[in-house]
Amino acid sequence: MKIAEGLNITKRNLVKDIEISPQKDTWVMNIKCNDDFKPEKYQMERQKKYIEKLLKISVIPQFYLY
Repeated sequence: MKIAEGLNITKRNLVKDIEISPQKDTWVMNIKCNDDFKPEKYQMERQKKYIEKLLKISVIPQFYLY
C-alpha cells in the first residue's frame, strides 16, 4: 500500500506498469511512467528503506518514460 501511494504522490496516475525481477537478495523494479516522474521517484527512494527492512532485501527502482 505504501508503495502504491508513493508512486501516485502527485495524483496524476503516471505509473502504467511495474515489473519486479527478484534476484538473489535484490528486487529490481522497472517502473514505466507516461510523464515526468521526479516526485514519484523521490518518494520511492524515501520509502524503499521500509521495504528493504521488512523483507531483508535490496530494492533497485528503475524509472522509464513509456
